[in-house]
Amino acid sequence: MRRKITLKVFTPLLHEVESQLVALHMKRDSFLDHLIDCELSYLESDLSGKRLSVSAKRFIARSLKRLGTSQINVQLNSSIAERLDDVTLKLNLVRDSFINRLLYFSLGSDSLLKHFALELNSPSAHECSLPTGYLRAIHEIQADPLINLRRLVKAKHGVGLYLAPLPVELAAFECYLDEETFWGKYGALSNGSKSTTDLLKSFESAIYRNDVSMIKPVV
Repeated sequence: MRRKITLKVFTPLLHEVESQLVALHMKRDSFLDHLIDCELSYLESDLSGKRLSVSAKRFIARSLKRLGTSQINVQLNSSIAERLDDVTLKLNLVRDSFINRLLYFSLGSDSLLKHFALELNSPSAHECSLPTGYLRAIHEIQADPLINLRRLVKAKHGVGLYLAPLPVELAAFECYLDEETFWGKYGALSNGSKSTTDLLKSFESAIYRNDVSMIKPVV
């Protein structure tokens, strides 16, 4: 059975993902269904024993709203949709921030790799064993879509993808911030000391290759 859920995705990010899915002849809902299903276990593992504080959650939610999002309706497998609800509730996460983070990571942009200090042409975990057959190769990669980024970030920084800190401009995509990190890195922003416009101006270097003019500040 399928269940419809509503997601809010940063508009330029959504446009880029949908554009690439069309080029790859992939259906958006099936792509999200599979990606969420694969990553929920990693999310739970990375955040085991942790729970986002109320203040950090409120700040992350406000940050996402401030960016400007597009609302989409997605049909997910009912069991995956239920598990998504259960995990985000247990960890007190902003569900849409987790989804945005997934989509951002799935693009594997040059700016993301530079942020994590990774080589732009780092060898793939599949490189030596990737099947010759086109469809078999796709199945191999889909078994763990973010395996390469996860492996490289873990080796370089010693943390999983859902604890790896993003640039300040991408606070809206965070899944977990401990109190020390939250107040040390975002305390001033949470008090409104930096304007939305100032934050959005820095997106040109923070978010892959989208035209920064597409980002609409909230007045």
